[in-house]
Amino acid sequence: MLKRKFHGHLYEVRFVKSIRSGRDGKKVYGDCSPPTVPNRRIRLLKNLSDRELGYNAIHEALHACGWWADESWVEETASDLAQFLLEDLGFRRHCPGCQCPEHEL
Repeated sequence: MLKRKFHGHLYEVRFVKSIRSGRDGKKVYGDCSPPTVPNRRIRLLKNLSDRELGYNAIHEALHACGWWADESWVEETASDLAQFLLEDLGFRRHCPGCQCPEHEL
């Protein structure tokens, strides 16, 4: 299990098999609990491509850092950062295919 501080709040980061669809019925690739609740967590779907994982990890981290931010700002900023890190700089996860034991349920 991974733990990380975002904007002074400790979050548990988990890789999960599924996350229920959002209120609008759209598929959800990750979610983040508010910084005001105990046992804060970020969940990301397992088996995402590098690009999907990069975008969604950044997206949820932005929520954790700035819960006040509006969703359109989070989406645009996550997209810009993911493109910069993944396409321009070539960052990739250290474990292709996400088969690390800590990512198992």
